[in-house]
Amino acid sequence: MAKRVLGAISFITGLAILVWFAYNLVWPTHEFKRSFRSLAQLVVPLAMVRYGWRWLRDTGPGIETVQIDPMCPELVASVEKAKKTMPAFLSAVSQHVDNAYVKFSIVTDTGVTEHIWAYVHHYGDGVFNVSLANSPYTQKGQTQTRRDVRESEVEDWQIMTSDDRIKGAYSLRALFEHLERNGARLNATMRKQRAQFLDAIDEPGADQHASPGFRTSADA
Repeated sequence: MAKRVLGAISFITGLAILVWFAYNLVWPTHEFKRSFRSLAQLVVPLAMVRYGWRWLRDTGPGIETVQIDPMCPELVASVEKAKKTMPAFLSAVSQHVDNAYVKFSIVTDTGVTEHIWAYVHHYGDGVFNVSLANSPYTQKGQTQTRRDVRESEVEDWQIMTSDDRIKGAYSLRALFEHLERNGARLNATMRKQRAQFLDAIDEPGADQHASPGFRTSADA
């Protein structure tokens, strides 16, 4: 909220300066004639309008930025649910469904364990071949982007449908459950993210075929 208030102040102030400048181009005041030197003086008010508008429209960080205890009940249960519903995910991957991801832990070169998402290229003999969806925050050196991940190492999975809905992603659902259980208020970005979730798959082997909405690719 504070960021949006500052954005409103910055936007209005910058816009007022630009309007004053435009007015003086037609009816220049004595002060304008005395103080105006070049268009470079408009850099500050233009920046105020630009960033003020950006901050004013800021709806807050996404759910993925929330940091909670990895051993909290919601996250522990999410790993169990992801493993329980893995047959449905493997069925979709076998049909070359696009936008399929898995989540697993890696230890960076600074000794920190991070839980990271990766795009699935293919699966075989209990191993996913993936590319990291983003770089580990605590990694100092180069990161091996493409790698193999054993199915036993997978903590979560998700598939993005052609209409930007999300199937799976139990760890993200767990974050919502944790925040709501503790009475936290969701910002606009988080509410939009939560609305993307499709109904969870509760039984192993359920939904054995990719949804007609999924994009498929032979090619995270």
